[in-house]
Amino acid sequence: MPYYQFFITFLIPIFHTPFILLSSDSLPGMRTSSLMRIGTKEYNKQNYATALMYYEEAAKRGYVEKELFYRLGVSNLKLRRYYEAVQWLQKSLDFDKTCTLPAHYYLAQAYKQLGNYQLARVHIDTFLRCYNGKELMLKEYAAIDTQGIINSINFSDSFKVTRLPSFINTSYSEHSPATWQNKLFYTSLCDNSCLKKAFKDTLNPSSVQQIFFSSMLGDTFSLPVVETGLKLGNYHITSLCFYPRKREIYFSLCYGELYEQQCAIWRAYFEQGMWSDEKELNEKVNYNMYASIHPFMAQTSEGKEILWFSSNRPGGYGGYDIWFCERNKDGRFSAARNAGSVINTARDEVTPFFDEYSNTLFFSSTGWPSFGGMDVYYAQLKNKQFSKAKPLPPPINSSYDETFFRYFERRNGYFASNRPHEDTSHYSTCCDDIFAFYVSPQIRPWLKVTVYDTTGNFLPGASVALLDSSEKVLIDTLGSTLLSLLPANGNYIVKVSHTNYLPVQKKFDVLAFSSADTAEVAVLLKPMQFNKPFRIDDIYFDYNSYELNEASAKALVEIIDLLNNYPTVRVEIASHTDSRGDEDYNLILSQKRAESVVNFLKSKGISSERLLPRGYGESMPLQDCSRQPDCTVGDCECHRLNRRTEFRIIQ
Repeated sequence: MPYYQFFITFLIPIFHTPFILLSSDSLPGMRTSSLMRIGTKEYNKQNYATALMYYEEAAKRGYVEKELFYRLGVSNLKLRRYYEAVQWLQKSLDFDKTCTLPAHYYLAQAYKQLGNYQLARVHIDTFLRCYNGKELMLKEYAAIDTQGIINSINFSDSFKVTRLPSFINTSYSEHSPATWQNKLFYTSLCDNSCLKKAFKDTLNPSSVQQIFFSSMLGDTFSLPVVETGLKLGNYHITSLCFYPRKREIYFSLCYGELYEQQCAIWRAYFEQGMWSDEKELNEKVNYNMYASIHPFMAQTSEGKEILWFSSNRPGGYGGYDIWFCERNKDGRFSAARNAGSVINTARDEVTPFFDEYSNTLFFSSTGWPSFGGMDVYYAQLKNKQFSKAKPLPPPINSSYDETFFRYFERRNGYFASNRPHEDTSHYSTCCDDIFAFYVSPQIRPWLKVTVYDTTGNFLPGASVALLDSSEKVLIDTLGSTLLSLLPANGNYIVKVSHTNYLPVQKKFDVLAFSSADTAEVAVLLKPMQFNKPFRIDDIYFDYNSYELNEASAKALVEIIDLLNNYPTVRVEIASHTDSRGDEDYNLILSQKRAESVVNFLKSKGISSERLLPRGYGESMPLQDCSRQPDCTVGDCECHRLNRRTEFRIIQ
């Protein structure tokens, strides 16, 4: 089982496996050589809890070997027993003077999880200097960990974090918070009888991980109950999400022997007050013999429905990666694609969440510089590319593990963490709890706007206006760069104009989690050219329609600014259709579309004498849609692109 896999797949928690697999009472009768042989076999299979039982018994008998102490340390570390890991790894160093084992590396990991960054840095540096063993990849990991240690500084208090009540967070692990119809859903091994008890060591976990829900009223939660509406049999449900637009639930379901689980993504629909049609998604999403887990369905700012998930399938960068599938118009998913190296690393990336409001992907990772183990990162999706991933500041991230970050209400949300507390069945960091968070309204991020010409050079003397979402002007200044402190997170508009250049209006969303963050916006101005058509984004018509939609009307502000700034300019409004339908009809339709734009501009005070509407029908397509396989039936991106309106300065 790869590092953190017990934590990633959220199957039966390893900290309970000694009581499930074998009673330790049978170990004293075994020979020490048998203890070491079986312990090593389990260790190599990455069954760390089972290996720990055999190794601990061997150590009790006085067996001395550096590999034994080292494996005791690593096993405890991977079971989140950080203090025990430190003790055994430190002991292994006493017998490994030549530095052939990577004990210094794992000691650094343990100290980092405990928040002792100074000692973590000491052992990382020692490891990089002295290690001469075979696990060379760890040296690459160590360089990343060093950066994470350097970055582990205190931030302003951007978040308020609270642990959910103990009747939700039991002595076992709770994961995957999701909201639906004023209820909080999550997964847990605890069963109904467990919920009624006092959370002592005597509790017995449920045989499978299942879904619970608790009704919400403000910050108050009702006693949780098991969700019984899904008919899934005796299998582990390890994570879930809801997609309200289609009244869908997506979840990962795991089955098979312990440590050899197969996990796949399923979907069900909410119809007539109940869940129905529970089905495993096909091979475009799932991959046979590999795990597909942590699904999250969302819509991007472009209107595309994307299913994000984590998988250890071939074709990734190592460990678990973030993958995604796009849902086509016919409801079927395209083949899964990797989110790329901007998101994924050679280690593990899991529990994706896509915030539709800001077009931002959140995920947890062990591969980027972190404060501890698994931290939460975010990257904004712009122009089909992700920005550089950034970690969320404390107190969301800590020296412990944080996953399942969910940002439901713009300023509120939930996440899971194993940060220490007293209500656990074994040791303080064994189990994950669900936490609520609130983003401080006091965050005031910075904004940097830079104006360029088409050659990529700074364009001094530009007029730059910044507006809020209600179109109230906040700043109006001259220059090629604007650097300003924003009043808060949210939607903004920047308007930029310059003599002999076409004006530009750009909308953007600012999502910052610290007042030290800076949102950067680049604006490219095109020179004004006569008799050369130009397009403005978002001015498109629906099929067989000449009505301006709301988005197109707002986009026409750029033309209004151009005509107001240059009172003697005349423009041609050229409208085009796609190739579907009768050619003569399309010519008439395109003329009506051009006239629709003219009528809107006239309503904004522009003289009709400066506006020349002209419809070209389907005579001037930008692309040949007959060569596009998705355009054979119904609408497609190619048809939408041809169905456009252009402008040309004619005087």
